[in-house]
Amino acid sequence: MSLKISHQGYIIVAIPLLFELAVFGFVLNLNNQAEMAASRARESRRINDEINAIIQSIYSMSLVSRGMSFNGLPTMMEKRQKGPATLTSGMNITKSATQLAAAEKAVLFHIETLKQLERNNPQALETVENTEKAAYTARNHLNELMVKIASTDFTSLPAILKEERRTLDLDLVAILSRELLDLANPQIRDDEEEAAARARKLSQRVLFAAVAFSILLAFLGASLFSNRIALRLGKLKENAVRLAQLRPLLPPIGGNDEISELDTSFHEAARMLGESEEKLQNTFDNAADLICSLNEQLGVELVNKTCERLLDVSATDLVGTRLVQYLSENSRTVFLEAIAAAKQTTDQAVSTEIQLKKRNGELVQTICIPKWVPSEKTFFCVFHDISERKEAEEIKREVFAMVSHDLRTPVTSFGHFTEMLESGAFGELNEKGNRFLKFATSSVSRMEKLLEDIMTIERIRAKTIRVSNSSISVSEVLCNVSEPMLLVAQNKGVLIEVSESNESIYSDQSLLEKILSNFLSNALKVAPTNSRVKLSFRNEQSKNVFSVQDEGPGIPQEKIARLFDKFYSEETGGNHDLPSSGLGLTIAKELANLLKAHIEVNSKVGSGTTFRLILDDEANG
Repeated sequence: MSLKISHQGYIIVAIPLLFELAVFGFVLNLNNQAEMAASRARESRRINDEINAIIQSIYSMSLVSRGMSFNGLPTMMEKRQKGPATLTSGMNITKSATQLAAAEKAVLFHIETLKQLERNNPQALETVENTEKAAYTARNHLNELMVKIASTDFTSLPAILKEERRTLDLDLVAILSRELLDLANPQIRDDEEEAAARARKLSQRVLFAAVAFSILLAFLGASLFSNRIALRLGKLKENAVRLAQLRPLLPPIGGNDEISELDTSFHEAARMLGESEEKLQNTFDNAADLICSLNEQLGVELVNKTCERLLDVSATDLVGTRLVQYLSENSRTVFLEAIAAAKQTTDQAVSTEIQLKKRNGELVQTICIPKWVPSEKTFFCVFHDISERKEAEEIKREVFAMVSHDLRTPVTSFGHFTEMLESGAFGELNEKGNRFLKFATSSVSRMEKLLEDIMTIERIRAKTIRVSNSSISVSEVLCNVSEPMLLVAQNKGVLIEVSESNESIYSDQSLLEKILSNFLSNALKVAPTNSRVKLSFRNEQSKNVFSVQDEGPGIPQEKIARLFDKFYSEETGGNHDLPSSGLGLTIAKELANLLKAHIEVNSKVGSGTTFRLILDDEANG
């Protein structure tokens, strides 16, 4: 079915509803027929009642008229005492006349009622009107009789009554005509009542049958609808499971309803997931790093194809084996410690240098980053090949060692030579010679500073510098940093202000003074004449903070991050009497890391710069 599920539901609801409406209309029609038949039966009953009442009234009139003829008048003629006989007979005649008038009035009333009942039946109405005329005729004859009785003596009264009774009988016969009696047909009433009963009974049967059929129809519709929906939903559920398991889906359900649209979405999602899975697999297999997943026993469950290059082992052969057997003996303990650390610190990655061993015994330098996923009880490891970097570092270290060693001796010798020239060991120099000698001395100082900084960086990178923390005097540190710079500051016209402090801290005094000396040296380079450089210490929220603040031109915010790059020099003006290698702040940052401290730089163009060295609680001991 191509209809929407909501439309199908409407149809299933509408079919029983339309059927019920049709049945309701049919039953309503049967009820109307029953009511009409019952109404006709009631009218027929009333017509019969009215005709019976007319017959009863005519019968009463007949009895009264007979009594007037035979109940008194013969007796009056046989009596010889006329006075009493006359009185009695007059009273009887008057009473009889009154009874006749009442009966006649009743006849007219019932005839009028009968006219109302037969007003919609022209033929019957005509019969009733003829009966009414006969009744009026009888009333006229009765009135004439009463007039004659009042004006006639007793001797002629019997003859008058006899004559008038025949006339009255004829009138009564005319009232009770055959046509009127035919109107009182009990069969019609019985037929109408029977028809009404049949209609009611049929209405009940139809109603019960319709209710049963409606229930059956609704049940069948709901059953078909639910079964069809359940079948399609079952396929949809199966597709959902297959989609989650990355298995091929069942064929499309078909149709245009919501379920088919959802099924189409599942197939589209499966297609997109397939494409994404293929891309992900290609990315995984072609990654430069070795990526693998290990179970809790460190068995390889999944690995990319990079293993063929780094280990000279195919992925198929590597899966199911323990990775430890592909590590150098020196790296196995380190790897196990890294795995244990990763399992303890799931919120952050742990990296360490590991040597992988190829089949031929060749070692490959890597950085291993293991990650433990508790929900899957799996280690995910990435091995980044750093063999080339290690070789480059080794070459660089050898070059630095060679350069520093080969240059240090001639530079030192040249420095001694310039000192001898300054002391006058080779005689006095003219003004031009002194100027060149000063330039040479400055260059030697710069070269010596550069070599010293290079050697310091190499010692830091080689991890040959050891941190030796002890309790040191803050005042002593500040004096040791500022005193060597006083002469330079005086020559530039810069005042060094050193804060007083009686506190002691726990740190490495030599490294700390080296960092602060770099800060102060940079500040003096940029400090304008007649300005101040502040060297201070304070405790902020249980952290020890050293700061060097100058009144120089300041540093733009976008350049602050580059200050600690090697050989970066920010041209900020001022004369550069102090030697600079461009490595001072780089060294300061590396030394701060050794002290577990960090450096903050606050600067605003035109308002000077402040370097802050913040020693954390752990560094403070």
